[in-house]
Amino acid sequence: MSNIQLAWIKQINCSEILPVAYCEIIANKQTTHALISNELVDENNIESCLVQLSVEQDVMGNNIICGMLPMSFKLTEHQYSQIEPILCEAQSSYIMRFLNLISLITAKELKPFIDFMFNQPYFLEKMFITPTQVVQQTDCGITAIERRIDIAEMAYSYANLFNHSDIECQCALIAGLLNNIGKTCYVCNPSKTANKIMHEGYTLAVLAEPLARLYGRNIPLRNMIKAMIISQPHNYRPCFAIEYLFLEVKRISHHTLFDHQQLITLPDAYYRLKRTYSLF
Repeated sequence: MSNIQLAWIKQINCSEILPVAYCEIIANKQTTHALISNELVDENNIESCLVQLSVEQDVMGNNIICGMLPMSFKLTEHQYSQIEPILCEAQSSYIMRFLNLISLITAKELKPFIDFMFNQPYFLEKMFITPTQVVQQTDCGITAIERRIDIAEMAYSYANLFNHSDIECQCALIAGLLNNIGKTCYVCNPSKTANKIMHEGYTLAVLAEPLARLYGRNIPLRNMIKAMIISQPHNYRPCFAIEYLFLEVKRISHHTLFDHQQLITLPDAYYRLKRTYSLF
């Protein structure tokens, strides 16, 4: 075992005699054991959590943890078990960016979407392991997950830059992560009958559970997220200012970061909505 990037570490037992601890590591679809210095354990104040590790083997074949960085976001072991099978197949940089974005979603009203992402293994599999058909249908030759993460990062960043509320920033982030998820599921679904449904309808079908849970808590918030995640008619007029910003982010997401400041062009309607109509 070596060059582990992400792993779940647990059952850390410190020796009463030696300055080392014995722990269990879950990574690469395997559970192994490793030795770690008490100093690393004390410095990082870890118990059972997701960490970034550097592991080497000594001459006796023991796994030695040489470096460790606990992740800032919090996952349960069950949530990690949902993403662990795809860590070997998906690019780890996307996983890290995805988890960092998830850590920014703190509003309790949006918890149904977090639960949905981690409690539905097929969702994460379709999100990260993108079939060739989906890659070919995305703009500029980038993968679907790369585009989603780019949009989510930009939407959250610009929403903050334009002084939107925390809940609006987090809604834009979620909408970015779920961008075109209906198209992905539409292409991946092997059922010929189901494939007759337009992928816009697929988006609402896939997200029916979290949207329904949000409907019982906060209807305006549900309407805001729904408006951003589904495809709207060409002549559609956004009801929320954050929608204008999100649509602009989607438009410029394929451009380089250098160009972004020159590309953000929001209509007067955005500023009127932002000034006169805010639910959050």
